[in-house]
Amino acid sequence: MFSKKNYKLLPASIVMGLLVSSFVVLQEVHADITSLGRQSATQVGGFGRNAVGGSQADATHIYTVNSRQTLLKALGQSTNDVPKIIYLSGTIDMTKDSQGRTLTEDDYAQGTGYHLESYLTAYNPSTWGKKKVSGQQEINRLAAQRKQAEQIEVKVPANTTIIGLPGASFVGGNLILQKKQHYCAEYYF
Repeated sequence: MFSKKNYKLLPASIVMGLLVSSFVVLQEVHADITSLGRQSATQVGGFGRNAVGGSQADATHIYTVNSRQTLLKALGQSTNDVPKIIYLSGTIDMTKDSQGRTLTEDDYAQGTGYHLESYLTAYNPSTWGKKKVSGQQEINRLAAQRKQAEQIEVKVPANTTIIGLPGASFVGGNLILQKKQHYCAEYYF
């Protein structure tokens, strides 16, 4: 039996054990970690045969972040391919809004017409059968899912390196790598 408290609209993936703290002077970051940001994938391994990530970032494009909002600000638009290095500190929770409130299924469903109980009733296998789900309730669920994706999915531009500092974590979200030619984003954890 499904219950609202343990059903998720769209399971958020925990995509890599990363993260960082509010904007801090870079000199406070451990030297071994800061040198890692200057390396390309060919030097340290990883995916993307010729990926350079943010290894060419200038001093104005090196950030330390500790929240969803500061991460999004550091990344800029998904087409922002200026080389950048982002250090993650603390816990970055992608489900928190700008006021620090954790968003719930009800927040994502608001204004979409999606209601879990109605959805489960409409598509109960004992009455719906095994055919593909379709109809208004599915349309409503997809609208709520899109609202959730806008909150939890982060498009990481090309020429970006993200490094999790010791103890950092990234929860409730997905990092989606953008690509421009062979200059991919890189992650180290």
